[in-house]
Amino acid sequence: MKPTPDIDQDRRIAEYVLGLSPISDVSRIQDMLSRHDPAAACALKWEAYLLGICDSMVPIAPPPNLFDQIQDALGHQKPNQAPAPVPTPAPATVQQQPIPTPAPAASEREVIGPSARQRHQPEHQSKPWRLIAFLLGTVVITLAIFLAQAWSKPDVPTIQIVQVAPTLAAILQAPGHSSTPAWLVTVDSQGTVRLDPQVKTSLQANEAVQLWTRPADGQDSRSLGLIDPNQAVTIPAKLIGAVNAGQIFEMTLERTEGSASGKPDGPILFIGQMVIFGIQSSSKPLA
Repeated sequence: MKPTPDIDQDRRIAEYVLGLSPISDVSRIQDMLSRHDPAAACALKWEAYLLGICDSMVPIAPPPNLFDQIQDALGHQKPNQAPAPVPTPAPATVQQQPIPTPAPAASEREVIGPSARQRHQPEHQSKPWRLIAFLLGTVVITLAIFLAQAWSKPDVPTIQIVQVAPTLAAILQAPGHSSTPAWLVTVDSQGTVRLDPQVKTSLQANEAVQLWTRPADGQDSRSLGLIDPNQAVTIPAKLIGAVNAGQIFEMTLERTEGSASGKPDGPILFIGQMVIFGIQSSSKPLA
């Protein structure tokens, strides 16, 4: 994370990390970094931040003669350049005339001159260009990160609301066993009723299962015939008529030929009531 340059001390530490501090401030900043842990931590943060910027930049090859120019500007001897010959003074004449001090050779002046000028040249002359290059690099990196995030942002999927038509259904269960569904009763769009067994029922040789239905108001039960308790049952709409919410379906254990009275005579095996699914509730969702 980039340190916040709100304090003058942080700015001076950042300049020191970049190598842009004046010579008069270097020793003072070094002493501060060796004595104060927060200042040293700030310098480490600046180093990590600036190294991250350097690693993200594409390296550019310098011009082939750049290093030669730097060597000439600093007055350093090139690796393949022979040292300049040192002129020797002429031998004294017989007249014992004073021997003049020889002037330095041109090559020697070229070597000495730039080095002396470099020692007196202010180091802060290159600071503006370094700061400009640093700021431009920061702007380019920030813009690249912003564009990458904008391009990688996933499209928000369109939400489609599907409205389900109300459906009539019932679950038949054995009396006293409300946790065990035994039959599933559904009604399709054509009014056909389908009953699907969810458990296996065992019968004796003289026993049969008879299916009944009756309205919710408690009228007499109407027989729908004998059924196989282990096979799905389909009842056409023309046979059963309209099926309404609250209507009851039940199965009773009868004799092989069925109930002789036209009403349920044997014990109830499974019973359930039709309910409507898919009606929208008027209650508001919890905040």
